[in-house]
Amino acid sequence: IELHFAISTALCAMVEGCKDSTIPINIANEFDFDSLISFLADASQKISEKKNQLKHDDGETDDSEELAFSVYIFLCSISEYVHDVKKHLSDAQSRLEYFEKRTSRIEITHDGELERVFFKTPHVCSKITERSKENLLWSVDRSGPGKKVEHFLEFAGDLEAEMYHQQSLSENKFFSRLVSYDFDRWGTKIAFWLAIVINGILFFQYTLDEDDALRETLEQRQNGTSTIEIDLDTYYTSIPVGWFVVVILCGIVLTLVELLRFVFFVSQFAKLIIRKGFKDTGKALVLYLEEDTNNFEKAKHYLFIAYVLMKDQKFMMTLLMFVFAFLGLCASPLFFCVNLLNTVEMSIDLRNVLRAVTLNGKSLLITAIFGVMVVYLFAIWAFVSFRSHYVDDGQFLCLDLFQCTITTLSGGLRKGDVGEILEDTEWGNPAFILFQLSYFGLVITILLNIIFGIIIDTFGELRQKKADTEEDMRNKCFICSIDRYTFDRNTDGFVHHIKNEHNMWQYVNFYVYLNKKDPNEYTGSESYVKDLIDKSDASWFPVNQAIKLTEHLAKQEEAQTKLLSTVAANAEKTADLEKKLEKLMTLTQSRLEMLTAVTEGEDQEENQTVLVGYI
Repeated sequence: IELHFAISTALCAMVEGCKDSTIPINIANEFDFDSLISFLADASQKISEKKNQLKHDDGETDDSEELAFSVYIFLCSISEYVHDVKKHLSDAQSRLEYFEKRTSRIEITHDGELERVFFKTPHVCSKITERSKENLLWSVDRSGPGKKVEHFLEFAGDLEAEMYHQQSLSENKFFSRLVSYDFDRWGTKIAFWLAIVINGILFFQYTLDEDDALRETLEQRQNGTSTIEIDLDTYYTSIPVGWFVVVILCGIVLTLVELLRFVFFVSQFAKLIIRKGFKDTGKALVLYLEEDTNNFEKAKHYLFIAYVLMKDQKFMMTLLMFVFAFLGLCASPLFFCVNLLNTVEMSIDLRNVLRAVTLNGKSLLITAIFGVMVVYLFAIWAFVSFRSHYVDDGQFLCLDLFQCTITTLSGGLRKGDVGEILEDTEWGNPAFILFQLSYFGLVITILLNIIFGIIIDTFGELRQKKADTEEDMRNKCFICSIDRYTFDRNTDGFVHHIKNEHNMWQYVNFYVYLNKKDPNEYTGSESYVKDLIDKSDASWFPVNQAIKLTEHLAKQEEAQTKLLSTVAANAEKTADLEKKLEKLMTLTQSRLEMLTAVTEGEDQEENQTVLVGYI
């Protein structure tokens, strides 16, 4: 097996980077490909039976399987140059399905030349999650073809770490089942619809006793309190018994689902979030400190980890959903209303609406603080000059500067103008009119519209970015950035290209494959790419290039060259014909002149004969 594997590797090396089909054709002439394909078909059947007996594919391979993959990759490499080999592989596709599914192919730029690279897909690559794929597709910088692949290369390291983390989790059967059933997506839907049921029951069945409600309202008015205090223990007794049981059962299931969602998310992604947080700050990833570390450093370290986790929206969302579900079950069912916000997780449009507020949160916060300062200036003006006008139902609302500021801020914003909360005054007081107009102009018209403008502009930018991203995903290859029309017109089609030639996830597989493979076993192309990856250089990506298009252009140029040669040959023939035609015309002209001279001589003799006969 070792000898056969070495021979197969050597043959792959001979085919690697060929600029023409001379070497592959010479190699192909020395092989019986029917025997090789029969060998692969038998190996495929044996390996599949072995995996079926184990009931799962753990990714472990033996020497015979490695040899079979090496032979299959050799055949794939040579089939790009020899049509007969490609036909043999195509005919045996169903028998070689095991190898086809586990073999990746990409195109790279090696010293300015395009090359195809075939390699065995590492088993760990099957552990990448749909959430990470979606996150990469929507987060990568698409401002330019080069920038896109550079950012993609940065993401590859995080994806590799996630793959190995997911692989370690897959050893746990419970988490493996949750992953296989896509629990994150289904759990969100289940929690949302349970929250709909619970809140629907509360909406129609939750009531308070009319006497209690009236008594509480009267007490509120007499005491001047702003809230009605109700004993939470009486909340469940306000629901009919039948509906009460339904709420309890749905609440228990909802709380368990939210708990599972939180635990599932933390198990899957918490370590990756922390890793990214350490990476972004330039720190080395350390989850657990040594025992002799002082308490201050420990506290600082774990607070940083907590800060990194709390910055992640998904983490905070799942945590809050569990907390409010638990409160809804133990304290009051009204807390279940918060679980309706799970709909945000189910809609990218709603997430964009929230991002419109949070994305420019710093600008909004600074503007809001500035607005409060401006309101504070107006409150001082009002406290000094117009506090007697801050009266509502006989109560003075500007007895001190704090109260005056709160009243000016709250009443002015809620009612749209500070003048609406003030008592009317005589028309002839210009200072009071100036106070109202300036507050309305500066605070209500300018500052509020600035805040609304920031939110609206951000939402517009997000919507445009989403549209541009969708357009780029639909009509451009992620790797080479060439448009759909070009491939549909000149090759086997755009869909075939992005699935078989420039599949972006197979480039991630190649990244993982290089990191996993022994550097001493690298081929020339693999060594070249690995050196560039270590330098964070993405120049090996075939940006604005594709082998199929290059071949098509070469065929077009060849056809044009033949056409030009044909045109040139026809032009030469036309020139020869023109010369012969000129000679023919010259000869014909001379013959005509001679014939004319002879005809004129015969006419003179005839005239003389007639004249003599007349005489």
